[in-house]
Amino acid sequence: MKRAIFFLLLGATLACAQTAPKALTNDDIIKMVQGGLAESTIIALIQASPSNFDASPDGILQLNSKGVSAGIMNALITAESSRRSAGATTPAASPAPAATVQGQPAVRILSGASGKPEIQIPLEKTQLAQTKSKATSLNAMAGESAMNQTMQNGINTVTSQATSRAGTFGSIAGGPAGGLLNGLATQRKPQAVTYIWAVTGLTSSTQIDAGPASFAVSLAGVPGVNPEEYEPAIIKLTPTTAGSWRLAGATQGKEGAGTSAAMDWPVYSGFIEDRVALKATRTGPGLFQIAAAAALIPGDYAVVLRPVSKEKRFSGVDIARNQGDGTMFNSIWTFAVK
Repeated sequence: MKRAIFFLLLGATLACAQTAPKALTNDDIIKMVQGGLAESTIIALIQASPSNFDASPDGILQLNSKGVSAGIMNALITAESSRRSAGATTPAASPAPAATVQGQPAVRILSGASGKPEIQIPLEKTQLAQTKSKATSLNAMAGESAMNQTMQNGINTVTSQATSRAGTFGSIAGGPAGGLLNGLATQRKPQAVTYIWAVTGLTSSTQIDAGPASFAVSLAGVPGVNPEEYEPAIIKLTPTTAGSWRLAGATQGKEGAGTSAAMDWPVYSGFIEDRVALKATRTGPGLFQIAAAAALIPGDYAVVLRPVSKEKRFSGVDIARNQGDGTMFNSIWTFAVK
């Protein structure tokens, strides 16, 4: 009898082992791409399967070198971001501020009109494009065909350049979300260009009901960054007329600014963005609780981190590589108000 029970348990264990889904890795994605699977099929598998992706700069560059499309890389990065955030989600009943994940800033929705439990918002990274058009307003730029084409074509060119020339914009999302830049020639005298920060997707996967909402924000523990130099903000995202992009902000700067390691780029001094009025309370070093001053109307929004001083200088390389202060400025937590 005991022998029969043993074999029954052994059989059940083996059956579970055989049916347990295997976590997808970067190697699996490369095999599927080289095997000729459609982009839509691979993205669907990424969204439906457990995963353990390498979304580091080296991991993304390797994927690009193997012919993996921008759409697949963005889906991979989003999945890895969600996996890490889910593993660090604080229990809904806890009033503590959002905690950093592996040295990254974090944001959590504390309340909403629906009274739903707290939600940890996945950390994303803005992607960067540049255009020769002068920055006027996000709405105006969202309708420019040249800018939309830059968004569509930028990542493959830039990422390949980043492997051979240090400092080139191309991996703005060393964590989640890759970098975009339509490379312009640098052999001539640099001209003034417009840099555009954007986030992929038609809308955010995090959705809340219309009405008041408050957020816990943690800036503490990010390597090489003084959290006292930053504060959280809420912005309204502007959808582009073509492609699945939403604009977060834009500014003018010198062409090829990302090749400079010097802390000489006042990125935020003339930055254009659609900020939402808010109430902010500092709850500790690098910790905030913020809330929109008025009920948010339907649309796409984001929590971002901005320098307290608009004259703060950044290194273009930090922005391009998503390191140091670039980690803070490129971080974005999107949410959609239904």
